[in-house]
Amino acid sequence: MKTSLIKRVKAYLIDLCFLGIALFALSLFSSPIDINDKMNTLNSDYLLGNISFNEYLSSTGEIYAENDRNNIWINVFNIIYIVLYFVVFPYYNNGQTIGKKILNIKVRSMGNKEASLLQLFLRSLIITGLFYLIFTLIALMLPFNYFILISVFGFLQIILVIICMIMVFVRQDRRGLHDLIGGTRVLNTK
Repeated sequence: MKTSLIKRVKAYLIDLCFLGIALFALSLFSSPIDINDKMNTLNSDYLLGNISFNEYLSSTGEIYAENDRNNIWINVFNIIYIVLYFVVFPYYNNGQTIGKKILNIKVRSMGNKEASLLQLFLRSLIITGLFYLIFTLIALMLPFNYFILISVFGFLQIILVIICMIMVFVRQDRRGLHDLIGGTRVLNTK
């Protein structure tokens, strides 16, 4: 039996709490550059007319790229954690994360078989932000303004999650874009 959007959102929020706890613990060991001081100086320079808008955008990208390069291991950890929690763990746990287990729902393939690692990975690209995290690593190597690239892809990531939720809400089969891409569906276990 298909499951409701509310149940799926609740399970997702529970799972995000586990992700948030892990990321908070990790952030205690990070060494970010002082973005606030650098951005305050940059904002002042721009407002006083000392730099052009193009210089402002370029410098903003450099500040954020420097911070992310210094803490690239946090992005790598996020990717590994998401793959382990949203792909590997459900693969060995009847298609369930902790949130799905608590709310008695599970991910299955369209043939009502266990979802494969590839299916779980494909659906996770969109709904967990994995696509965005992988792109930010790639963006560090591209010759474009890093801030603009990650802003555009961050916005795209949010839009994709919203599209997934709308699709789950309005589609009769309750499948979101991530389910269509992964060839999966979410079912009640009881």
